[in-house]
Amino acid sequence: MGHHGGGHDGKAATSTAALLAKASRKPRERTLKKLYRALQNDDVVSYVDDMIESLVSARPDADAIHQVGLWLATTARHRGPAKIGLALIGITGTRDAGEIVMTLGAHDEFTLFAAVALSNGSTNPERDIWSLAKRVDGWGRIQCVERLSDATDPEIKEWLLREGYKNSVMYEYLAYTAATTGELTTALQRTEVDRQLLTSAGEIIEALIMGGPAQDIDDIDDAPAMLDAYLDLLDHRAETLGDLRTTTSIDRMLHGGEDADARAGHGWTQQDQQRLATKAERILAQPQWPEVVAEGLASEDDHTFWLAKEAAPRFGIATFDLFLERLRADPLGGSWFDAWRTADTDDRRNSLVDLARATFRPNVIVNGSPSSMGFGPEFRAHMEFDFTLQELRNHPGTGRDLISLGLTSPTIRNRNMALGALKEWPFATWPDDALDLLRRMASDDPQEQVRQDASELLTKAKIGA
Repeated sequence: MGHHGGGHDGKAATSTAALLAKASRKPRERTLKKLYRALQNDDVVSYVDDMIESLVSARPDADAIHQVGLWLATTARHRGPAKIGLALIGITGTRDAGEIVMTLGAHDEFTLFAAVALSNGSTNPERDIWSLAKRVDGWGRIQCVERLSDATDPEIKEWLLREGYKNSVMYEYLAYTAATTGELTTALQRTEVDRQLLTSAGEIIEALIMGGPAQDIDDIDDAPAMLDAYLDLLDHRAETLGDLRTTTSIDRMLHGGEDADARAGHGWTQQDQQRLATKAERILAQPQWPEVVAEGLASEDDHTFWLAKEAAPRFGIATFDLFLERLRADPLGGSWFDAWRTADTDDRRNSLVDLARATFRPNVIVNGSPSSMGFGPEFRAHMEFDFTLQELRNHPGTGRDLISLGLTSPTIRNRNMALGALKEWPFATWPDDALDLLRRMASDDPQEQVRQDASELLTKAKIGA
């Protein structure tokens, strides 16, 4: 469990193991209640590994421990006891508890414990963990697929390439497992590669290039051969925005300067990089892309639209009017960040300021306490407001009333963004009420850093005046 936040609470491990051993010998109501209370706080991951070791060392009757595990897993009203129940089933065998493990494991909260239980107690752990992996798509998917890294079953290996890497957290967590265990290079060298596999391969390669929390493209032993096979297929089959994005990522990676030099230390030759770069450039030069991007920008599917708007600048396709239209239709569902990023004229910036005034009114920016950071669905307006406040720092005097609103916002992030704008603006361009607001913030804001920043700006104002 340690990889997923476990620790070593030796005292809790020893005492809980003793309670479990006692409950298995004498499962009386009083003993079971005491055990349940001890497990009720959901911090069991901090000591479960050590607890199991202590319990095994005490050599209790396995069948009796199994019954305690079943009791906890099937009757618990709290997470902690249910998790320990799964752990006990795992060390004593899932023979009569497979559906219990699968049912609980289908919830991300319990998937890790269920996967470990299947690893330890199933007669066919590989297939059972695979079955569980298909039921979840968040951290549970990640926790299951990590335990399939040594899979030998051809069906599982194929599933890893087509579906297994997908999760709602980050594809980067599972891309390496999919590419290596699923043997992506070999799959791409098949005589026939269907569209689903080609699309999935692109998503895996994209995640490997992005890197992050797990192994990435530099950890793939046959990465040049994998990219060769992929680009050779796209050379005559490239047609989707996904194909375009992955090829663009490959091209950018291969022109990465210092990164390209470092890649030589991972088995890449200069010839590899030059050959792959030539293939990627040839695909990017194909004539279909402007039309593909234009179609994507007209799509109502959010992911398709995102791929298209990311690709648009490469082909000189203007997007500001489209972003503005989407914001006017849904001010809190569009993209203020993208709109500001493409607002390259005074008229465009003024259009956004007018829309911001209509959207982020004082009666909208009211949620939260003065200590709120401003994250979560209830702060959607504040989060979108951040992009406007952040951009206004580059345009002194524009949207002064919006800066004032940001200074009085109940969320720390809005206040910080507004202060950041004033730091960049000449004193003469500040809002008329800025000094009064800064004095109030310098004395009353609950955040020390905000008070300090406000005080520094007041000093700047005296100098500027």
